[in-house]
Amino acid sequence: MLAVVPYTFLVMAPTNKELLAIRPENGKKVDAAVRTLIKKWEKMQYVRTALGIGSFFLSVWILHVKL
Repeated sequence: MLAVVPYTFLVMAPTNKELLAIRPENGKKVDAAVRTLIKKWEKMQYVRTALGIGSFFLSVWILHVKL
């Protein structure tokens, strides 16, 4: 489960910073930029979810082997 933390800081943080830096004054360009970044963020979130699910199954497997 700890793999989620470095992944978040190293891979997702730059996209989060880009999203937070977008200002609404730029009009329609903002919509396109936000949509692109949200799609990118969504794919990265799938990886975080997979890491969490993987750690759950690894924990269950380890408990099964020890019992």
